[in-house]
Amino acid sequence: MNELLDKLGVDYLLVNSTNEYLTEYSALSENARYTLTGFSGSTGDALVTEDKIYLFVDGRYHIQADNEVKEGITVVKLELGQKQDEEIRKLIDKDKCLGIVSKKVSQSRLEMYNGYKIKLLDDDPINNHT
Repeated sequence: MNELLDKLGVDYLLVNSTNEYLTEYSALSENARYTLTGFSGSTGDALVTEDKIYLFVDGRYHIQADNEVKEGITVVKLELGQKQDEEIRKLIDKDKCLGIVSKKVSQSRLEMYNGYKIKLLDDDPINNHT
């Protein structure tokens, strides 16, 4: 994954479960998070760092994530009231660059990262890379 991050010019990559229409229930073939982690649940995103891949899932998916994720993925099991983006922000350095696919993020979600260095990507590097 380091090679991919370097190629993109980012330090982190947010990998959404949604497609370009921001639909949660999209075909697995369109789901970059599934491609990366093997997790087939309808919600939950992944964060790629230079040394780890994190998968964030809420309480509905704790057991499913344990059963499905590829080896080496760190599952972050969110509890009731924990917000995924708040937990993601805890793992990233504001001075480093977070890559986000522009077609797969809403404006309101993007605004949750105000104050962070963001690079909007035109294409999905996971589904176009693998």
